Amino acid sequence: MLWVDFQIKAESKLNYVQRSSLEALYGNKSVEFQNEAGYSAFTSGFWSGISAEVRPYCIFKPSSAAGVSVMVLLSRLSQCQFAVKSGGHSAFAGAATIEGGITVSFEKMKGIKLSDDKKTVAVQPGNNWGDVLTALSTTGVTAVAGRIGDLGVGGLTLGGGISFITNEYGLACDNVASFEVS
Repeated sequence: MLWVDFQIKAESKLNYVQRSSLEALYGNKSVEFQNEAGYSAFTSGFWSGISAEVRPYCIFKPSSAAGVSVMVLLSRLSQCQFAVKSGGHSAFAGAATIEGGITVSFEKMKGIKLSDDKKTVAVQPGNNWGDVLTALSTTGVTAVAGRIGDLGVGGLTLGGGISFITNEYGLACDNVASFEVS
């Protein structure tokens, strides 16, 4: 389950129905709003100061692919913009957060599963490459991963993905076996 960072833009703002729906379905620990401490901690945690200045309406922290699907559906119905954050290492505003919309943080989706034949590893989008390499460190295999451990899996993969072993195995994006898009 390798996820990717992507951004969808619509023209309307988040409305009360969407906010209350996310809270009702996933609880207040999965949704952070501008007046809450968790919101400030999240927005100040970006690598780039430019990204940290962006103010989404709320931050949604799903724990499953189904939660992401529901958020996408609610966003489409309310015509609300959203962006997704895997590691948040982008250097420009709007790559992993969105002004006035929903920023989806994958911090609760950090599964890593090596296949029985050790030919593929399923990685959820909340991981950074340090997480993945640490999980694989005792298995005798590695992945075409970012050269800095705190790079998010999604952003690096979508951006091509230069690795220390790129000359031998290609870019990270060349090594994707499949994507799960719910």
